[in-house]
Amino acid sequence: MPGGHLFVKTFGHNPGEVYPDLGANAEVFANETMLEMETLGALVRLSPGQAVEHVERWHHFRDVPVPQCDSDVERHILPRVQESVQPRLQPDARTAS
Repeated sequence: MPGGHLFVKTFGHNPGEVYPDLGANAEVFANETMLEMETLGALVRLSPGQAVEHVERWHHFRDVPVPQCDSDVERHILPRVQESVQPRLQPDARTAS
């Protein structure tokens, strides 16, 4: 089974916060030429001089066998996803300087 690439994107979510687009904190678009994975931070009102930060962590794995069935996903993909989310995700960092 030839190896491929696996891309995992992790990001925080703040329960109870208001998110755009009907409460979504992630959106995906795909067509025959591309896949777009967009993460969204909570809506927040900022005063002049304040800042907000939305952090994404990208994880790239090489030589990952292309899964042919569910057990392949459990064997080759799931451990890498679990590795990507350890330690647990922190919520979006907010600063009000």
